[in-house]
Amino acid sequence: MSKSKQDIYKKSTGIQDEAQAIRLLWMTRIFFATMLFLTLLGKGLTAATEEALVTLGFFVVFIEALMLPFFIVHCVRLNRISRISRAQLIWIVLLSPISWIWFYPALTEPFKIYLGNKEAPEELPKESAKPFTDKKKERWHLVKVFLVSAGIIYGLIGILIYIGFSEIETEYQDDVTQTVENLGVERTEYRDQAGIFTADFLGAPTRTKEEIGTDGTMTSFGYEAAGYYESVNLIDYVDDRIYEGSPDYDFDLGFTAMLDGQMDAGSGNTQLISSDSILIFGTPGLRFRYYDDDFYYSGLLAFSGQYLINAFVIYDREYPDLKNVGDEFIMSIEF
Repeated sequence: MSKSKQDIYKKSTGIQDEAQAIRLLWMTRIFFATMLFLTLLGKGLTAATEEALVTLGFFVVFIEALMLPFFIVHCVRLNRISRISRAQLIWIVLLSPISWIWFYPALTEPFKIYLGNKEAPEELPKESAKPFTDKKKERWHLVKVFLVSAGIIYGLIGILIYIGFSEIETEYQDDVTQTVENLGVERTEYRDQAGIFTADFLGAPTRTKEEIGTDGTMTSFGYEAAGYYESVNLIDYVDDRIYEGSPDYDFDLGFTAMLDGQMDAGSGNTQLISSDSILIFGTPGLRFRYYDDDFYYSGLLAFSGQYLINAFVIYDREYPDLKNVGDEFIMSIEF
């Protein structure tokens, strides 16, 4: 009696033979294990504090999104045997991956029964499932499921990305507005430890020091705000012939070469706006302005004793009000 019930159940599944049952069962195991691993890995990495790990996490989520339509198609194909209702499927989707604790056993149970690993249920299916064949009709049905699920998934991802970027842009605009509103209000005078210059920064500048090839060293003092950066660089040349008041140094030619080098080090899409030789506190200098892609550069070059001062501001061209913020910084520099 038990064998007869088992045979009746096996015929109702639509599975052709044991080889097909084993193949579909292992495909299901691999699919669920892979999707669960990617889900947990993606959530863990995106919650990390290191930027590299977060980036890797988003890549994992992207791979998971690519696999998800194939996973859905596979589950829909197997559900013809499991006969899980549409209402249950909705809850499975909404509560995944927690719902997989129930969904996975329900999906794989018919294959285990077919292979003799479990007993057939007391209540046998009233109708037999369609056979697992590769007919065109079944393939077209699965293609439609794939296209619909992929369209919904990738559409939702696109909407979320758009909303995310919109929020980032709004936050960025608000931060830029705050930077502009701080004009003439929030600046604090900063004097470097060596007493070479003073400047009014929007906030406490960050100090860095680096070698510039064999020419000397550069100490930078910079402060960054939304869409805006201000900096004073002190360059101490090894060549002691390059200093304020040096009779052997062509300042106009030297400053022009320095500006050209600075522009050449940019994006490659630079455009000079102005370059004017000036006297700053009685010493030769150069006041310059130029574009580099979406950013506007404004600054000056001058000597203070043995140090070359390269002071400049960078701001987003989309926010011209930041020009006044930059001009205020440049005008505040004394040496």
